Amino acid sequence: FFCSRENTKSRDDDDDHQQQENDDNISIADGEDIPEEYLNESSSENEEALTKSTIDDDDEKEESSLETSDVEEEYSSTLATDLEQDQFIERCVADETVLLLTLHLLLKRMRKLINFIHQSSVLDRYVKERIENKLQEINNRLPPDQQQQHVQFKDLIIDFEIRWNTTYLMLQRFLLYCSIITNITQNPSNEIGLKENQYEQLKKLAFSRTDWILLMATRNVLKSFYEATTTLSTQKYESIGISYIVITGLKKYLTTVKDEEPFENLLKQELLSKFNYYFGPIFISYQQCQASLICAFLDPALYVYLTFDQDELGKAEKLVLQRAEFCRISLQPPPLITQVTTANSSSSSRKDEQEQKQQLPSLSLNKFLKTCGIQELIKTTEAVKIKEEYTVKEQVAFYVANVKSLPNFETFWTKYGEQLPDLVSLVKHYSCMQSTSVSSESAFSISGYINRKTRCSLSSAALRFSMCLKKPYEDEDNTCK
Repeated sequence: FFCSRENTKSRDDDDDHQQQENDDNISIADGEDIPEEYLNESSSENEEALTKSTIDDDDEKEESSLETSDVEEEYSSTLATDLEQDQFIERCVADETVLLLTLHLLLKRMRKLINFIHQSSVLDRYVKERIENKLQEINNRLPPDQQQQHVQFKDLIIDFEIRWNTTYLMLQRFLLYCSIITNITQNPSNEIGLKENQYEQLKKLAFSRTDWILLMATRNVLKSFYEATTTLSTQKYESIGISYIVITGLKKYLTTVKDEEPFENLLKQELLSKFNYYFGPIFISYQQCQASLICAFLDPALYVYLTFDQDELGKAEKLVLQRAEFCRISLQPPPLITQVTTANSSSSSRKDEQEQKQQLPSLSLNKFLKTCGIQELIKTTEAVKIKEEYTVKEQVAFYVANVKSLPNFETFWTKYGEQLPDLVSLVKHYSCMQSTSVSSESAFSISGYINRKTRCSLSSAALRFSMCLKKPYEDEDNTCK
């Protein structure tokens, strides 16, 4: 019995000893993620006072955010730094993945540098001071007649990787402050107040001359897509006709080659292959293409842009004739557009603004097409006298003769709708097709902000009236300003 007790006790002691060893092993294994100052007692006492400062807290975030694979750094430095520009272009032409992978690593390095700046309080303060001084110098060089166009302070931002318009804004600001970025990465000043290892990390994030050229080429290419997004992202519902103009403009830009910009040509070539795939017959049907072309033809504000391509203009006119003849043959009588009366405004400035909007097409669309290389100006023509009845061909001819004299959708069809009944039926059918759902999503976001937690007692009727009154109130406020 005593022997068994002793054996049991010895076994228990062995089990406790083994459990203690396991606990020690577990504590050591778990300690791999613990910072070194907590594992080493002698070093933790010396660094206890330093961890209380904000700079050391920022440094720990910077060191964790700057951990990257050595393969990516070695690859990007080999392609963009060691190689000459001509050799790099030859490699990109031979292998299309070289350019895309290099650009991906450059954008990744740029985001890493921006995060490094924002996470360090002393470096962020230093960069903001240099940005303010740079913008002040730019504004001081503006001529007296352009003082209203002074550049406001804009900090470095991080993009949303799947949104190209945000990537364009990130590149635009980053390139605007390229001298500041070069100063803090290639030759950082001791005035910043960073540690020695942080200076070394900044130098690893430096950009070569080829890197800057590639980033500028990317910014220039993405500018057209940014303008296209701005054109389509409005509070008013844009018809499907404007999507035809935007797609045509982007395709023209991507097919334009500049001999002095080799990187832009390579990027356009890569984008064009994907553009033809996603905007080709696989995703866009033939009926949708016809509908967008007819809608653009019947919109006076968009018709002027179709005149750039006479082949497309002739194709659109034939489609309109076919559809109008089909509507006339049908038994249903064509509906007439109702007359819309507007109240007279007492402000003369508001009348001038409305007349200017009626005479000019969309300013955002003009800016987008100018970015794509379409800069031709179209002059207005005098209106043709109105006849009581027209055939379908005469209605189309009358529309073509008068559309340039009044390039505004609502005003034109309110004035000439009764004389063009067959075309009005097509306008009502095709113009209700929307190109995007941005306006609906924007309305939902605004209504969600109005009916927030602090104003949750609003009834559905009050919320609906607030949404309806919001836009006229903003227009009146902007007119008074």
